[in-house]
Amino acid sequence: MSHLEKLLENTPHAILVESDGGVDAFARKLLTTDKKEPPDLRHLYPEGKSRRHPIEAIRTLIEEANLLPFESERKVFIIHEAERMLPSSSNALLKTLEEPPSFVTIILISAQPEALLPTVASRCFHVPSSSKAATDKELSDQMFRLGMALLRKDFLVAKELAATEEPQKALSYLFSFYRDLHLLRVGGNVELLFYKSKQETLEKVEGDLPSLEEVEEKIERACEAVELNISLSASLPLFA
Repeated sequence: MSHLEKLLENTPHAILVESDGGVDAFARKLLTTDKKEPPDLRHLYPEGKSRRHPIEAIRTLIEEANLLPFESERKVFIIHEAERMLPSSSNALLKTLEEPPSFVTIILISAQPEALLPTVASRCFHVPSSSKAATDKELSDQMFRLGMALLRKDFLVAKELAATEEPQKALSYLFSFYRDLHLLRVGGNVELLFYKSKQETLEKVEGDLPSLEEVEEKIERACEAVELNISLSASLPLFA
């Protein structure tokens, strides 16, 4: 069973997928339709010479998302090459990603999820491509250890673990660490864990956790620092 197929029974409202393979078929299964052009399925592609998602297209998506489905019990919007959204487009989409109508699923496809605004990526359930999953396992494991070190306030070890040549991607994994902890604390579906193989370790974590809003703010500030060529190690005081 693919990562996407596991989400058919308990589908997040916002999903970030690194590969478009199987996405259209997944959407049709959600809609329980075999029509060539289902009225409740909408694909959005970059437009124009600059190949960007203009804010007008995103505003149209938001308007359509608030309309009831035509035939199915839900509506699905697929944004291809989501990293090509303009910052204004991304910001316009934030509230809909966070609080979409109950019948709406928004799927963002991006082979470069680290290029998305952290506020956008953090609102989505992340489904890595199977090929990248193996390649990125070392980095994701490193960020899991970094998260554990930050919880212990062991900043000496954390500084060593923060050394990476892919800080943006590393920060997305670090957010997934905190998200998993919150998912377990509220008794969420463990099938949605990013670090599913480390569930037992995560369940043993005790004590207070920063809210996901606080984590998101810190991740965003760390991303901004990285864009200014400040190393992830130097950004760790944000997580103190």
